[in-house]
Amino acid sequence: MKLENTDSFARFDDDGAFVEYSSSALLEGVDEGEIGEYTYRRVYVQRPETLVECPHNQRMTYDGDPILETVPDSDPEQKRATLPGVLVAKDGDDLTAAETVTMEQLREERTSLLSETDYVSLVAFEGGTTVSSDMLTYRQALRDLPSTANVFAIVWPTKPE
Repeated sequence: MKLENTDSFARFDDDGAFVEYSSSALLEGVDEGEIGEYTYRRVYVQRPETLVECPHNQRMTYDGDPILETVPDSDPEQKRATLPGVLVAKDGDDLTAAETVTMEQLREERTSLLSETDYVSLVAFEGGTTVSSDMLTYRQALRDLPSTANVFAIVWPTKPE
């Protein structure tokens, strides 16, 4: 599991039950702990390592209220507020459908980027010169994208000057 730190704090009662959220701005620089009669803990969003969110078809949501729990491998008094996250479909799509749609979009964008640099090869061919190694590397990286990219977090190669 991956925990992501947030700017929110959760207030808990004496029994450790969640009461409400509070932003860090309202706590005036206090990190966490007992403030007055309340206990505040920074909220950490819990996301599975393998969870990838597709911006087109999927969204992250949270399953219930933050849970007050002991931090593993620490003093039993050290607590954190954890908010479990789950991936849900937008508009009735599922993750497989989202991946298919996104892969199609990747291929369309990749083809467009390759087309934009086709002239470089044509000019080199007609002029009897060679294409720069940077341009060859860029074009090869574009051609390799469908087999190497995580379609939910695409890292596009940088076009050389």
